[in-house]
Amino acid sequence: MSDTRPPAVPPTDDAPTKAKQLTFGQHLFIWSMVVIVGVLFGMGSSVSLLQHGPRSIQGVSENDVLQRQDVARRLQNALNPRRMYRDLQFEHGSQEWYALDILRARYADALGLMPEGSDLDRITADWLATPMPGQVGRTYRDVLAEHQGGREEVPYTALRKYLAERTAIEALVARNVVVPAIAPAVADDLLVLGERAVIDEVVLTATHLLQPVKDDDSEIQAAYDKLRSARFTAPATATVTIAWPDLAAMGKDEAVSATQAQVWYEANKERFRKPAAPQAGALAAPEYRPFAEVADEAAAAVRKERIEPKARQALQHFAERLDQVANPDAAAFAKEAAAAGLALAAGVEVPEARGGQLALGPFGSVKDQIGLFSSSVEPGFISSPLALPGNDKTVGIVLRVEGRRAAGFKPLDQVKPEVQTWIAGQRAWKALLEQAEAVRAEAEKAGPGGLAAWTSSPAAAPWKTSLGTHPTSPIAELQPPPADPAGTPGEGRTVASLALPGRPVMVAAAEGSAEVPKVRLVQVREIKAGEPVAEAQRPQFAQQYRQTLLGFRGQLFDEELRRKVGK
Repeated sequence: MSDTRPPAVPPTDDAPTKAKQLTFGQHLFIWSMVVIVGVLFGMGSSVSLLQHGPRSIQGVSENDVLQRQDVARRLQNALNPRRMYRDLQFEHGSQEWYALDILRARYADALGLMPEGSDLDRITADWLATPMPGQVGRTYRDVLAEHQGGREEVPYTALRKYLAERTAIEALVARNVVVPAIAPAVADDLLVLGERAVIDEVVLTATHLLQPVKDDDSEIQAAYDKLRSARFTAPATATVTIAWPDLAAMGKDEAVSATQAQVWYEANKERFRKPAAPQAGALAAPEYRPFAEVADEAAAAVRKERIEPKARQALQHFAERLDQVANPDAAAFAKEAAAAGLALAAGVEVPEARGGQLALGPFGSVKDQIGLFSSSVEPGFISSPLALPGNDKTVGIVLRVEGRRAAGFKPLDQVKPEVQTWIAGQRAWKALLEQAEAVRAEAEKAGPGGLAAWTSSPAAAPWKTSLGTHPTSPIAELQPPPADPAGTPGEGRTVASLALPGRPVMVAAAEGSAEVPKVRLVQVREIKAGEPVAEAQRPQFAQQYRQTLLGFRGQLFDEELRRKVGK
């Protein structure tokens, strides 16, 4: 079965090991320790644990949810860290989703749908052989093998369990979430989708309603505590000193004649090719920027080509000198850098980044070849030369780790202006709703076109807004704003419900989020009839309708599943 496993993953016995039952003496020891800990540190938390047990999410233990979430995160970071490929999405937003997935898998297992043995071997091997999008000749196996022993390693047994559960869920959904085929003629009944409502829209932003929040305001600390987990997180950070050959400094005395620059220009003329004019034909002769226009640029390129080999040599010479120094400290590092003619950048903050790239501030980014945030890299660690291809400042760097800071939260002093802005927005919310309602009543009283008329009146001046007119679907739903910023919006209404003869105006929640609160005023201008569905589009409409029904049926099945498992 070793041929189904990624490289560097040793063969393991995948058969589950039956847990041994604890003896009475072992049970007694565990309970005794719980009581002792409770006496030492307070019985409250211990008694709460004994009474209530571990936390669960939708009937699934939090530990099971976190384990599944961790596997999904590792697969996401390894196979699709930038979420470029729609079919390679492993992570999901909420823990409730992972809990529901576990419920689905358990129910599927109870129905005998969970693959195992040779079936699971084949599924795993086929999945590992899947080609990586955009990477010719590479498969999932190759990519996962590169992460063996690293922070994003996916253990083979965890991968098999993940694939088994995923396959079982797919079988469960295929068995239960079914809708009949939809005839193309159903598109004739969906002609309402072709209708368009033309609406007038005005966004009211509470900028002029904001009041300053003083530095000693009593609500600042509470607001910071509320916001910090969502907005003020700080990743783990390493502080490094960077030694680097400064190309500009090394090349300042490098003379380049006009003749030498022009020779380089002629050899690299395509770099200065002008974009073709829109009216030019495919056979039009190319045009280039003249040498006189790019002479300085060409001379700088010649100078860089001469200096780069010297810079690489200086960097390598520096690394070799450091090898001869026993445990070089920060002072020795700086001394050897100066002796090698390198520049020094101290106190560079490097945040822990996902995707294998280290952000080095003014030096751009470089692949994390050293595992900067691994347990083996401690303060005092010095890297080998790291190449920076395409960098205008240097050809490479050597870095020394001065310290590391664990992930946490940005301090209040650092983010206080953001907190004050947020508090000001919260306090302006009520006044915004009151004034928006007054504007709504005034515009609605004017009848059709009333919102447009108000926008052009002097009363609109403090809002510094403008009228927007655009088409939308009559069945699009507009949500009213909540009574308070953190509240729940009231019942929505469709755009079509505003298409009454009197053309009512609605105060609706503004799209997106902003520090300064805002709402929308919406009024229907007209309803335009839809075009008949073309014959070629009827199957497409029918398929879209079927997908909608599948989604609805899936929601019903999930609700039914929760009831069956005792949620």
